[in-house]
Amino acid sequence: MTSATASLAAALALLAGAASAQAGTLAGTIDTSAAASPTNQSTDGTTFYDAPYAGPFPADPVTVGRFDYAVPAGMAVSGLTVSGDFGSDALGSGTAAVDLYLNGIEVASCGEACVDASQSADVAWSYTFAPGLLASFGGGSAVLTAVQQGASQVVLDPTSVSLVLSTVPEPGAPALMLAALPLLAFGLRRRA
Repeated sequence: MTSATASLAAALALLAGAASAQAGTLAGTIDTSAAASPTNQSTDGTTFYDAPYAGPFPADPVTVGRFDYAVPAGMAVSGLTVSGDFGSDALGSGTAAVDLYLNGIEVASCGEACVDASQSADVAWSYTFAPGLLASFGGGSAVLTAVQQGASQVVLDPTSVSLVLSTVPEPGAPALMLAALPLLAFGLRRRA
């Protein structure tokens, strides 16, 4: 290997190392146990149903449950998807009209068509957060709340949370990448 080729390889390795971001995923199910969700009448810790309610609407928000997690030092939440089902095949029940919020951001809504459909089968929902909405998830907890919009009771099968974690660039990483550019240029010029 010539010195120019070695310089080029070293520069490319340096750039690749500085630019690459390690990623990981934290995933789990919203905890709906009595400690996380005082109004939940289901005792399995993952499904949710509360007492029947006839109004007025919208009802006050209730905590469905929470997903606690730890973001390792040097990493940040770079992606988040939450998903679940309105109604519950496991509990044999449909749901009332309801809006769901994760850390105060609306993630799902079940209106009249959804309520009707949930009487015979679970109605799946999913929400992927835009990057600008991730700031409230750096603290290690995702709290799911429900605002009931119609008579009956809120019923939910387990709700899943998946967080993507990425390495936060070191403060000097951009400078390191800029410093490597002359090496890359030198390697390319010597090779030509």
